Formats: sequence, C-alpha cells, structure tokens
Amino acid sequence: MPTERESITLGATMVIELCNLRDTTTNALTTGATVTGQVLDSAGSPVGSVPNPITFTEVSGRSGLYRGEIPSGASVSVGDIVTVVVTSASGGATGKHRVEAIVQEFP
Repeated sequence: MPTERESITLGATMVIELCNLRDTTTNALTTGATVTGQVLDSAGSPVGSVPNPITFTEVSGRSGLYRGEIPSGASVSVGDIVTVVVTSASGGATGKHRVEAIVQEFP
C-alpha cells in the first residue's frame, strides 16, 4: 500500500508549523516552548543548505503555534524523500514529531 506523504516544493521557502502544542498533563496549549527542527535525507543525514537546527518562533497571540522555515536553497532534488523532525521542549518535558515528505517541482 502506498504511503501518503507531505510535499516540499523545490525552489520555494517552505513554512513548517507545529500547531496545538499542548501540555500532556493539563492539555493546555503551550507557550514559551523551545522548538527546533531538522530536515534529514533518506540516509538520516542533515540536508545541506538548511540551518541545523531550524529555529521555530512562537506566533504572537496564538498559543501553541510555532513556525520554522526550510529555505528555498535546500540541497534537495525532485523526487527525494526527506524527513522533517521537530523537537519541542517545555517545563522539563520534550516531544518529537516526524513527518516524511517528498520533494516536488514548483508548479
């Protein structure tokens, strides 16, 4: 069965959003977390021309919403499969979120 993947567009800056980050004990939306990310190639190595780590910023006025960017100059090719790994830390707790994506050509 084919696996569904997100997509990353070659030659365009891509915004990554971590939405609704919540405290697992209280279920409250988390503010003030430290959120970072990595883009890894199929071998698990960081993709060139992408900051390592990618720093996410909290969106003002939107509790639990954090954004980071994959720059347009990322060293990837159409058809590459990459994994975006986002790590969050707040109040001594950490979480890791992984999303697989395929690189597509800008339409």
